[in-house]
Amino acid sequence: MELKDFPIESQIGVFNNEEEIANWIIRQDASSYYPIDYLAFINYAPLIYTSLTDECLIRYRMQKDGYQNFSNIVDEVPAWWVDVYTMMDNEFLRAQKCKAKDG
Repeated sequence: MELKDFPIESQIGVFNNEEEIANWIIRQDASSYYPIDYLAFINYAPLIYTSLTDECLIRYRMQKDGYQNFSNIVDEVPAWWVDVYTMMDNEFLRAQKCKAKDG
C-alpha cells in the first residue's frame, strides 16, 4: 500500500488530513460499504496498517503455531483478542475458499 499525500481526492470528496478520514469512518453505519475497504481503495495505509495490525498478525501466527499469546485461562484472555482472532480466522478461511474457487 502506498502513502498518499494530502489532500487525497476520492469519489466521495477530498480528505485534507487524517482527522477528516477518521471522522468519515466514525460517521459510517452498517448499511454502507466497509470504511476499511474504502481506505484500501484510496490507498491510505496508516489508518489500515498500524502497529496494532502488525501485533495482531504476529499473535495470530503464533497462536496457529501452538504458542499461547495470553493466559491459558479463558477468563484472562482479553475480549479484543478473542474478537480479532475470530475475525482473522474467518477472513483467512474466506480467502482460502476464494483462492480454491478461482484456482
